[in-house]
Amino acid sequence: MASIIKVDTIQDQDGNNIINENANTVTIGASGDTITIPSGASIVNNGTQTGFGRTGTVDWQTGSIKTGTFTAVNGEGYFINTTGGVATMTLPATPSAGDIVSCKDYAYTFGTNSLTVGRNGSPIGGDTGQDPTFTTNGTALTLIYVDATRGWLVINESTNTTEAQSIPTGGTTVESGGYRYHTFTSSSDFIIPTGQTHTVEYLIIAAGGGGATGGGGAGGMQNSSASLGAGTYAVVVGGGGAAGSPGSDGGGSTFNLVTSTGGGGGGSGAATTGRNGGSGGGGHGGWSPNSGTGGSGTPGQGNAGGDGNSSPGGYATGGGGGGKGGAGSNGTGSGGDGGAGGAGDNSFSAWATATSTGDSGYYAGGGGGGGYSPTSNGGGAGGAGGGGDGGGDNTPSGDAGATVANTGGGGGGSYATSSNGADGIVILRYTI
Repeated sequence: MASIIKVDTIQDQDGNNIINENANTVTIGASGDTITIPSGASIVNNGTQTGFGRTGTVDWQTGSIKTGTFTAVNGEGYFINTTGGVATMTLPATPSAGDIVSCKDYAYTFGTNSLTVGRNGSPIGGDTGQDPTFTTNGTALTLIYVDATRGWLVINESTNTTEAQSIPTGGTTVESGGYRYHTFTSSSDFIIPTGQTHTVEYLIIAAGGGGATGGGGAGGMQNSSASLGAGTYAVVVGGGGAAGSPGSDGGGSTFNLVTSTGGGGGGSGAATTGRNGGSGGGGHGGWSPNSGTGGSGTPGQGNAGGDGNSSPGGYATGGGGGGKGGAGSNGTGSGGDGGAGGAGDNSFSAWATATSTGDSGYYAGGGGGGGYSPTSNGGGAGGAGGGGDGGGDNTPSGDAGATVANTGGGGGGSYATSSNGADGIVILRYTI
């Protein structure tokens, strides 16, 4: 029958240990015995251990990143940083069979500043010639000493060139639906690390034009994709056009040699025709016959602005700016309202949701045209996609509504104070 001894502590005490005492050594079991640790039990080592052996593993020296030249110690692994220059890891002298050493490229810079492994009198893989040099970013090595003939053998070599924790950088980064999105609301760089290639989709939206009496046109909107390797890629985000007489054009946005054209400024009494752009600005509504036509849009990027209108009775209405999803409406003339801005595009609503941008899933809406009359005609509504609403009369209460930030929406028109166009935006995404 098996016996069970239940105690809290087994220790050498006064030369009479309860198991076996010999020179302050506690021995459990005899030669040939099997000591079994039951399932679910744990052995906690709060001291030091010897004799357990080491099977293909090292103790990584995370508290001491190595640079320059150093001598390795059996049983240790080293992170080697060659950012400041080349390094040499010298292997232990007079090694014994089973000695083991490992190392890893800490900063992924061996390709720029190499690592040399000094043999220190022993062969490496049987070779006694020149010390080997490693020149691939991300290299990791494990060497075990076998005997005097073969010396140190490389049992594991990784030439991974991609940093495990390194991802492309630039803009505001979020992950959603299996994609990583980079959102740029101002000009910056998109950087892909060494060793990586990504198929990148990109949405490029230029800035909207400023409003005048006619609404500002939305910024041009395009999407494309390309396979991009390691490198730095400039991202340009256009700034919104200023309101004025006439309104100023919005700035263009660019990525990977694709440029979307800024929206055209709205027309005014100083320049009655709406300006051309990604989408065209709305025409000025002046007293007959001084109304202007809407500006034209860029094919594939946007649409034309609406015409201004007027009547002999003192009514005037500006045309709405064009949007990516449709043309701006004409001013409606006597007793009517300013033209509505052209609708934006909601084809990228998933992108808008993932990046918390857009206007209820829309981008690039045109600004509404202004309205003016003795009875306070209404301004045209801004197009979905950030377009500003038009102002309704020639008083401060007739000021145009603001655009939605970073949508490329056109500024609202007004006969009081029109609004600036919205800045553009560039969004990139790739699978993860």
